[in-house]
Amino acid sequence: MIQEIFAPDPAAAGILRKQSGTENAALRPSIFLLAFEHRGGRYLFQSLTKQCLRVDPALYRAVREPEPALSPEDRRFLAEHWFLVPAEKDETALFEGLQRLLRLRTARSRPSSFTILPTTACNARCFYCVEQGMSVASMSRETVEETVAHILRGRDPAHKVHLRWFGGEPLAAPQVIDRISEAMAGAGVDFDAAMITNGILIDEKILEKMCGPWRIRRLQITLDGPEEEYNRRKNYRFAYPSAWRELLDVLRRLSEAPIAVVLRCNVDRDNVDGLGRMLEELAGALPKKERFYFYFTPLYAQKESREHAELFRRCLEAKVLARDLGFPYAPTAPLHRFRHTVCMAENPFGSQVISPEGLLFNCDMMPAGSSYGSVREGIVKPELLRRFTRPEPVAERCRDCPGLTSCTSFTGCPIKPLQCRRVRELELLCDLRCELDKGKQPGEAREEAPELPC
Repeated sequence: MIQEIFAPDPAAAGILRKQSGTENAALRPSIFLLAFEHRGGRYLFQSLTKQCLRVDPALYRAVREPEPALSPEDRRFLAEHWFLVPAEKDETALFEGLQRLLRLRTARSRPSSFTILPTTACNARCFYCVEQGMSVASMSRETVEETVAHILRGRDPAHKVHLRWFGGEPLAAPQVIDRISEAMAGAGVDFDAAMITNGILIDEKILEKMCGPWRIRRLQITLDGPEEEYNRRKNYRFAYPSAWRELLDVLRRLSEAPIAVVLRCNVDRDNVDGLGRMLEELAGALPKKERFYFYFTPLYAQKESREHAELFRRCLEAKVLARDLGFPYAPTAPLHRFRHTVCMAENPFGSQVISPEGLLFNCDMMPAGSSYGSVREGIVKPELLRRFTRPEPVAERCRDCPGLTSCTSFTGCPIKPLQCRRVRELELLCDLRCELDKGKQPGEAREEAPELPC
């Protein structure tokens, strides 16, 4: 018995098509095959094509063998749909070719997404901030006008413009957001926006701007634990009677606004035990939960530790608990489409980061020496861009990883997870099981969720 649960991604399937010429070949399970059990069912997921099947126990056992013994019909179906491949098949090369072709199909000569840092100043003092040691700067009026001119001059007119406000704390410089949003609307540009913020400065006036001229459709707000842990980690520069309580009031107001809110929790060994208590308090404080999505991730330093996989498993438990408490669940990576770029750095011609000084980067972590131009001069170091538009060869240790399709393909990424293979498997299994729990039938529309950050 074979029942299709998720259809293949049309873009990937349109290039790969059905595998042929396997009738007399010795077949083995694909490296992209993930077999798992859930609530009494047995499932096969092909992470390259994104097709998911439910199968009977006998087929489930057989297909996982090095040389599966199957009926001719099952053998043909699984081979045509890439669950089984010839023993000598180089599937990593297949992945690389599919990635290149899809990047070429969607390549843009002009950006449509702009991450703008109005300031690197912040009212919080998080000990883990990736911008520690970075000089504090804010956009001058001159740089703001040059940024406006750069976007209007360089944007892709065939696509909607997406602005992403980042910092520092972007709400520490609302006048910059005012001016750039006003200029986009005045020029007739079709645009929307997102913002990464600690949220504490969102009052009624700011929320009105977000829902109005700023056109904010998504917010990411950081929560790092229950009240005492949150207040300790944020360590705000200015006195708030209770920052946690004030943020709860902000979240209550946001629950009435047409904005999706991603609540990000940066996790380490010191706050992981408090995640359940935090979620239970939030569930009690927010009667309207449908606009809130949780993203739990170990801190960058933890990703290079031996305890990373166990810490990540605890993060996934918290994410499932949030679902059980009534909050919507969003997969970390798309389950139904092949993701040919994983982060903004892999799509530098479609996306730009603009610093407070007007410098252009391809990553919002803005590594030293990686600026390739400015809003005044445009692109002056095209070789830095070309480096990231061409996928690098897959590392030898990653060649047989089923999670390869949701990883960055370049070695320049500053994040170096030690336990990445185990983490990708845990993440994918959790996302698949939660997707199956939605009870959706094949072909039925699925609720849209914001794509979570990498």
